[in-house]
Amino acid sequence: MTQTKKKKIILYLVNSFLDPVIESNVMLYIREAAKSGDYQFTVVSYEQESFRLSPEEQTAKKEELAKNNVFWEPLDWSLKKPKLRAKFIDLLSALSTLRKLKKSGHQYMITLNSVAASYGYIFSKIFGFKLYPYQYEPHSEYGRDAGLWTESSLSFKVLSWLEKKAAMRATVISSGTDYMKNRLLEWKTPAKFFKIASVVNDTFFDFSESNRLSIRKKLNLSADKKVILYAGKFGDLYYTEEVGTLFKTIYDNIENVYFLVLTLNDIDEISEMFKKAGIPDDLITVTRSTYQEMPGYLSTADLGVVAVPPVPSKIFCSNIKVGEYLATGLPYLICKGVSEDDRFADEQRVGISVKDFETTSITPFINDINTYLNTPRIELAKRCRQACINYRGFNMLNGRFQEALRTLTSD
Repeated sequence: MTQTKKKKIILYLVNSFLDPVIESNVMLYIREAAKSGDYQFTVVSYEQESFRLSPEEQTAKKEELAKNNVFWEPLDWSLKKPKLRAKFIDLLSALSTLRKLKKSGHQYMITLNSVAASYGYIFSKIFGFKLYPYQYEPHSEYGRDAGLWTESSLSFKVLSWLEKKAAMRATVISSGTDYMKNRLLEWKTPAKFFKIASVVNDTFFDFSESNRLSIRKKLNLSADKKVILYAGKFGDLYYTEEVGTLFKTIYDNIENVYFLVLTLNDIDEISEMFKKAGIPDDLITVTRSTYQEMPGYLSTADLGVVAVPPVPSKIFCSNIKVGEYLATGLPYLICKGVSEDDRFADEQRVGISVKDFETTSITPFINDINTYLNTPRIELAKRCRQACINYRGFNMLNGRFQEALRTLTSD
């Protein structure tokens, strides 16, 4: 009996392979697709120091992946400045690896986010790969709206141009919102569009009463303490001092609250920022969390915060954190105009959408915040988790991704 030849697909990342955002996102789909035996995947990634493995660990990881039709080609991440030059160096460093993969029969390329898609456009022109920009969002506009670039800057112009070129060349595109679907229709993009919001590993992220109690004990928090949590970055594409303003408004208006912050930013700097905002030291913990600890910390809280500013381009984003919050039964507070998560929060009664984090915008919603904080956690967990399964759950979204793969590889 003739065995079907595997379709060889490159997953091209501008992240490190062991970055949690990879393992909890696109790799969920890749591992599932590889089980079918129809595909062989090769991951090409840029390894940053914080995620770098020793040569022995790297060999062991490659052997583990290869058993499941997934292979790994790690590249060095460039630290050259300025950034535009670094990106050019990164692009060049991938050429020999991709040439080798092309010769070995790889015909397709999936890219994660539109920065990788921009590189992918160039590689598809050089090597003829059929292109699938997964999680395609306008990162050039994110940078502009965050004040990192101006529209006249070379970085903005180059990335914006390449992003559109990638969309026009793609065979398949997926993104998390109808906003992006409508933009691609306006551009008359020939690619087949699949709406795939940022997935959550809803098996890993789940509410745990025992973790809630143990972490509260670790933090010396009583069972009735109302915990507001923010998990994420500060600055660049995210709020900074504005989170302090939000917390201070809640502190001034709601009794028995406590604030928990999990971040990769400098702990001392962020702690000082909250101190200046007027949050007492004994009512806040700013710390780090491993990926493995995240479900426990999210179970500990009573309301999660999404600190994405409501700038124009953010209608296109799909927040990974929203899915993680919901899967652990945690309602969230978000700004209006951010993704479709703002409407989802209101319509499904799993969160609150506000204009911004200014006191005048938060004060009218104090009663709503208080209602969530005083709703039994088990009741909230059931409601939020069911909403998550229908919105961001793996089983629901995996079907769309696998259909996108079949469309990409149908010759």
